[in-house]
Amino acid sequence: EVEGGQRRGMITRRIVRSMSAKGMSNEGGKAKALPARVPHEVKFGVVEGENRGSVKGSLFDPPITRTDPYFWLRDDERKSEKVIDYLKQENDYCKEATSHLESFSGEIYKEMKSHLKETDDEVPWQQGTLGWRYFTRTLEGKSYKLHCRTKLESNAEEDLQGENIDVILDENDVAKDLAHCDVGCVVPSPSENLVAYAVDSTGYETYKVCFRDLDGKQNTEETIEETTGDIAWGLDDSLIFYSKMDKAHRPHQLWVRVRKEGTGEARDQLLLEEDDERFWLGLWKSRSGKILFSGLRSKETTEVHMIDLQAVHDRIKAGQDVEIKDFLKMVSPREQGVIYKVDHLDKFGHLVFLTNAWDKKEFTLCAAPVDKPDRANWFEMESFKYDPGKYLLGAYCFKDFVVLSGREGGLTRLWILHFAEDGGTLDVAKCQRVEFEEEAYEVNFSARNKVFDSDSFRVIYSSMVTPDSTVMVNSSSGETEVIKVDEVPGYDPSKYATIRLEAEARDGTKIPMSVVFKKDKDFVDGEDIKTQFMSKERPT
Repeated sequence: EVEGGQRRGMITRRIVRSMSAKGMSNEGGKAKALPARVPHEVKFGVVEGENRGSVKGSLFDPPITRTDPYFWLRDDERKSEKVIDYLKQENDYCKEATSHLESFSGEIYKEMKSHLKETDDEVPWQQGTLGWRYFTRTLEGKSYKLHCRTKLESNAEEDLQGENIDVILDENDVAKDLAHCDVGCVVPSPSENLVAYAVDSTGYETYKVCFRDLDGKQNTEETIEETTGDIAWGLDDSLIFYSKMDKAHRPHQLWVRVRKEGTGEARDQLLLEEDDERFWLGLWKSRSGKILFSGLRSKETTEVHMIDLQAVHDRIKAGQDVEIKDFLKMVSPREQGVIYKVDHLDKFGHLVFLTNAWDKKEFTLCAAPVDKPDRANWFEMESFKYDPGKYLLGAYCFKDFVVLSGREGGLTRLWILHFAEDGGTLDVAKCQRVEFEEEAYEVNFSARNKVFDSDSFRVIYSSMVTPDSTVMVNSSSGETEVIKVDEVPGYDPSKYATIRLEAEARDGTKIPMSVVFKKDKDFVDGEDIKTQFMSKERPT
C-alpha cells in the first residue's frame, strides 16, 4: 500500500476499459501463431532403457501410451530453429496485440519505480577473522550490484563511502560484453585475499566459477567450468568444493579442487555421484565451519554425507598428499519417506537434526554424537518434546545457542535454545520464543549470520505495514534492535496499521486473517489498535 493509490486505480480502470474495447482479439492485426500438431507417442510407466524410478508398484507396468501433438516444442538444447521461429512469432503477436497498452504500461512502470530506492546499501555483516564487514550496494541507473567491504563499525550511509569502502566485485563489469549475466554465489576465501564467484552467461543456469585477487583487483586465470553455481571453501584457500549437473540439468556430482597456493597448480577430485534421477545434490558448510555437508534429496527422502574439514586441513598442513574422498562419511543412509536437516553443535560434539523420522507428521528436534551420526543414535530432547502444533523449518547452530525457525499459530516464528549436558545426555536447558510488537508479520533467519561465536543474530522482518527490516536479536534476552528499515519513497507507514483476527470454521478450527487498513482521522496513536478497528462501522 503506497501513496497515490487513487491514481493507480484510475490507470488500472483505463487499462481494463481499453482491453474490453479491444477484446484482446487484435482483429485486423497480426494473426495469432498456432503451433503445428505433430503426433508423437509418449509412454508413462516402465520404459526399457530409462530410469523412471525404483519404487515398486508406483509405475505403470506395462506402460500406457498417450499422444502429445506438441511434443516437438520441447527443446532441451535451446537450439531448434523451428521452436525458436515459433517463439518469435508468438512474441511478435503479443507485441502487436498489446500495443494499445504501451502508454499505460509506461505509466505503471514509472509509478512502481518511484517507490524504489535505487541507490542503497545492505547492512554490512562480519565474515572472517580480519575485521572485514561485507555488504552489497545498488546504484541508480545500474542493472547489477556491487559487492563491497569495509573495516568501519558504522552502518551509516555517509560513512560507507570513498576510501572507507573496498569494492571487491562489480557485477556491472562482469556483465559487460555478455548477452546474459547472472552472478550467483560470491564467496570470499578464508584468507580474504580471494573471492570466488559464479556467473551464468547463457541463461541456461550453468555457472562458471571465477577467482578474483582482492589485492590486485583483477581476476586470476583460474576458473571452474560448468557448475551448478554452489561453492564452498574449506578451512583455508587450498580447498574449494562445487557441484556439477547431468544432461537433464540435475545436480548430481560433488567435486573438490585441491589448490597449491602460490604455484597455480590445482587438482580436481570427484567425491560423490548420485545416479538415482529422483535425487538432487546440494552442498553447504556447517555454521561452525568445521564440516562440509552434501545432501541428496528427493521430494520425500534425504541422505546427507559429511567431510571433517579440520582433519583434512591438518593432513594438508602436514604436507601429505590427500584424497579428500577418504574423509567422506555418510551421516545416515536414506530411508524412503524420511527427511532430515543437519547442523553442527560443536561445543557439545553433536549434530543437531530436524527430521520427520518415527512417522512424525511434522519435524522434530533431535541430536546424535558427531562420531556416531546415523539414525540408530538419534535421540529427541526431553525438554523440547515433539509438538505437532510447531512446524519447524530450520536449525542454525551458534557456539552457545541454536536458533530454530518455523511456524506456530499461522505465523513465522523463531525460538532460541540453550543446551546443557545432564549426566552426559544433551538436552535443552532454556527455550525462548522471539516476540514482535505487530500481530501479523513475517520473520526469517538471515543468511548474513556468518559469525559462529556471537551472542546475537540477524533476522529479516516485515509486515503488511512495515517494509523489510534488518533486526538484531540478543540470544540471552530475546530483545530485538532494529538496525535498518528499507526506505520506500512516497510511503508513510505511520498512516497504516495491521492486526490479526480469527474466524471460527464450522468444525471449530480458528482461521487466521491478517488485516491492513489506513488509519482514519479519529485514530488515536498509543491506544489499542484492534479495539479501535473493531469499534468502527466498516463495509462487510
